[in-house]
Order: sequence, then structure tokens, then C-alpha cells
Amino acid sequence: SVFLNDERNALGSVIQPPKFFVPTRDFQTSLSDPPKAGEPLKLPWMGVSQMTGLSKDVAEVYGLQNQPAVQLGDVIPNMPGAKGGLKQGDIIVKLNGQPLERGDEADELPSILRRKLLRMKVGDEVTLSVMRKKKDPLQDIKITLAEQPAQPNRAVFADDLERPEDSEIEHAGRTVTAR
Repeated sequence: SVFLNDERNALGSVIQPPKFFVPTRDFQTSLSDPPKAGEPLKLPWMGVSQMTGLSKDVAEVYGLQNQPAVQLGDVIPNMPGAKGGLKQGDIIVKLNGQPLERGDEADELPSILRRKLLRMKVGDEVTLSVMRKKKDPLQDIKITLAEQPAQPNRAVFADDLERPEDSEIEHAGRTVTAR
């Protein structure tokens, strides 16, 4: 490792910058369908705010040894995952009939799945093979990817809440008007 304040090699990272390898498939879609100027980039999303890769111990309990799998946390109501039938605790084993890509660590699996989904487009239909209970067969759940909200961690958790054009909120003695 090189540190800028390392007296022996202060400019080592500038003279010989680290090399990064980016697989072609990670940017190939961008080259064939580049974003248009002035239009926000539309990212596909299934409406799940938390995913966790199954550790070896947990995978063994479910009979999923040597098989990458991702367990779902919160499935946001009225979003594609919930509309398609995904539930909190579901374990995704396959995407479009193919086993999930393996990572070095279980913690990497959700990111790998997210990257695969990001290579798709808003409106694409995906099939997730999920396990709900230990000995039950896999269930195929079809969802249509929606556009990811600007701040997915702030997606609404209530049924069809609508906010008026102008709303006033009293906060610490000050009135704030949202437009």
C-alpha cells in the first residue's frame, strides 16, 4: 500500500497509478444506448431496500450449500417486488433461470445481483426463483422493473399516499412549504 505521506515513496501512486480492470459487460450497455443530454438516467429497480448474501452456515440450513443466494429484507409496498409477490425473508437463488453469480464473500452477493439488474432497462420483466421455506420447492416470481426513485431509501411505505402540490409543515416553530 502506498500513502501520500510516506517519506520513502511519496509520489508512488502518481507515477505508477493503480490499474483497474472493468469487465466490458459493465459498460457495454452504456455504449450501445448512451444517456441523452438533459434527461435523467433511468435506473431499473425492483423495490427492495435491503438484501443480504447468505453465509455458508445459513445456506447450509436451507440446503443451499455451494449455491449463491440473497435474502430479502424490506420489500416496499406498491413497488415492483411487492406487486410481483416478493416478501421479506424470501431467498433469491436464480435470476431469469440462471443461478446467481458467485462472489468471494457472501456480503458481495447483493451487489452482484444489483449490478445485474442495473444492466437491464426500466420495464424489463425478470423472473426470480425464490425459496420461502426450507424444504419447499423454488417459486418463480415475475416482476417488471420500475424506475428507481431519486432516493430509494426514502420510498413511501404507506399505501398510495399522495401529497398535495403545496403542503405546509410546521417544524420547530417554522412553517415550511413544499412545492
